[in-house]
Amino acid sequence: MSIFTHFTHLAADGDFKVRGNAEGFARLMELGTVLYSATSGQAATLHTLPKDAILLEIICDVTEAFNSGSSDVLTIGAGDDADAIMAADDITEGTIGTYRKDAWAIGDAVGTAITATLTKSGTAATKGKAIIYGLIVDRIE
Repeated sequence: MSIFTHFTHLAADGDFKVRGNAEGFARLMELGTVLYSATSGQAATLHTLPKDAILLEIICDVTEAFNSGSSDVLTIGAGDDADAIMAADDITEGTIGTYRKDAWAIGDAVGTAITATLTKSGTAATKGKAIIYGLIVDRIE
């Protein structure tokens, strides 16, 4: 699911002026879903940012609370850094809710992986689901 916003032919009066055209797309995308049954501690790629694309915002929508005996930890990362975008304290896995954070990741020459890592602890969960969304902008060349 993507929601597109297209900016084109911007013009302004007063102190701010845009010369020529400014064109680009900002899109809110569903990047993937994390379920209670995910392998503990293993990063799963949700989406690969294409070269020069910019991730501006991340949203984690916990639609079904994770019910482990202790607390599971869900992090969202970029590239090799498992919690570069959302760290352990940014998401409350045991509570249904929507968690958002400004983000900054740029797709490198081969693309940058946006990952989710669920680290389980305590009694195994029997339910839990989180849907991850990202606001992505294509860099204008």
